[in-house]
Amino acid sequence: MFILKMKIITFTKQKRKQFLMIKKLECSNL
Repeated sequence: MFILKMKIITFTKQKRKQFLMIKKLECSNL
């Protein structure tokens, strides 16, 4: 259970990082 929770947290952090990178790219393109 704990390991699963850690995986979800890591996955969420990665997704947030990707999302922020995409946002930055979109902003720089404008």
